[in-house]
Amino acid sequence: MTWGNMHHAAQQADFLTYLLNEVPTPAFVERMRSNMAEWEQNDRDMPGDMARYLRNTASRRADDIALELARDWTRLFRGVGSGTRFHLPPPYEACYTGWEGSGASARLFLELQNIYAKAGLSCAQHGSRPDYVGVMLAFVSLLWRKELAGNISLQTAAEFSLLRERFERDHLQPWVSDFCRRAAPYAETLFYRGVLEELAAFADQCPEGIQEGARP
Repeated sequence: MTWGNMHHAAQQADFLTYLLNEVPTPAFVERMRSNMAEWEQNDRDMPGDMARYLRNTASRRADDIALELARDWTRLFRGVGSGTRFHLPPPYEACYTGWEGSGASARLFLELQNIYAKAGLSCAQHGSRPDYVGVMLAFVSLLWRKELAGNISLQTAAEFSLLRERFERDHLQPWVSDFCRRAAPYAETLFYRGVLEELAAFADQCPEGIQEGARP
């Protein structure tokens, strides 16, 4: 993996971390609109369905868009929705890998908290369970930043890379794509349909880390 590709993967992890952990507000909507305009100026494209949603709603008030997005975010990422058609567990690892209940989830939580502690991540700052996909992406994002820091040795960077790759393999790849596939029919906005597509693609790719000679 080239240095540029690694930075792209790190930016993707950062972006997904923000999308998964932020309940949409008018400020969130304005940030997304600003991001899309900035990306277009730099010949980059925001993921298709997300960009289409922002273009289609460009003339609407940010307050109204925020309410619409917040309902969808809550439905998809907190498992809270109205109506009889919504029957989707929230994106917690325990719900999709057989760890939920009978004390198993407590063991998973402890395992994850111990892993997070190795990089200095606290779940408290996100207000979510340690097996929530947004917390997991925050951890991956943090590891990418540590891995790409210019003030550490190649050996230390490789250690962060190995920790990240193992975490992605053991705690993201086994279930995140399944969640995204199951959640897609419940997404009521193009924006979060696009977020689910991006999340599934990220979980599946498991990018390689720094290799000897990769630093510029």
